[in-house]
Amino acid sequence: MGFKKRNRQISVFEYPSGFHGVSIDPSNRWVKLSHQMPWDLIEEIYATKFNGPRGNRAYSSRLAFGALFLKQALNVSDADLIELVRENPYLQFFLGFEEFSSELPFDTSLMSYFRQRFTAAEICQINEAIIAQNPLKKPSSNDDSDDDSSGGHSGKAIPKTLSRALLRSMTWYRQTAVR
Repeated sequence: MGFKKRNRQISVFEYPSGFHGVSIDPSNRWVKLSHQMPWDLIEEIYATKFNGPRGNRAYSSRLAFGALFLKQALNVSDADLIELVRENPYLQFFLGFEEFSSELPFDTSLMSYFRQRFTAAEICQINEAIIAQNPLKKPSSNDDSDDDSSGGHSGKAIPKTLSRALLRSMTWYRQTAVR
């Protein structure tokens, strides 16, 4: 599987007409969060999973991790997430799409592959980098619940430690998000 480093995040100001025809508001929470995510760290971790040029072209690290992050943030099933991304230019922007498309971004089966690409320790490392973006507020102490769900919808449970790490990031995000 070949991994190719992706370009930087596009700026909401790069396209005079917006996100290729869809006007993107720079004050939107997903736009703001996209600028706070440690995408370089995520890409560095993700790139280690690919050993050479064989296999299908890899999806971007931003899409892989971003989809997992959004699934937890929105507490939806894999299928619902893909529909939400298809319908929402802000979620597509968050995932690094270069233009808005009403086509399905990927198949639901890829979510299981995305989950396999990040270990619990790597999720914790990314989690700490996300939290470090806002040192004034830390996650509340009740973040270590024993809930083992992945949103309760998809039937594809995220391992407990991975779920806790993502939930910790999401708890922090919900506490600090500018809406």
